[in-house]
Amino acid sequence: MIVARRVYHPDGLSLDRLEPEKGYIEGNVVFCKCSINTMKGPLTETGFYQRMQQILQVHGRNLKAPGTRAAPDSLNSNPPI
Repeated sequence: MIVARRVYHPDGLSLDRLEPEKGYIEGNVVFCKCSINTMKGPLTETGFYQRMQQILQVHGRNLKAPGTRAAPDSLNSNPPI
């Protein structure tokens, strides 16, 4: 028997389910950084964006809606958290 050892690296890639309840099926998975996938946990893509928006609002920032590419000026003009 061969046992694979999983090595976690925050900048490594992992396969993420956009809607976890649907499982690992075509159209429901994307590659993302391990650290982001860990933060997302069992949330849906929309749920994760909502959680991030709540965190950013506490710090006086905004987040663009899912599916948009460009970061809003409010994210670019503020120093890191």
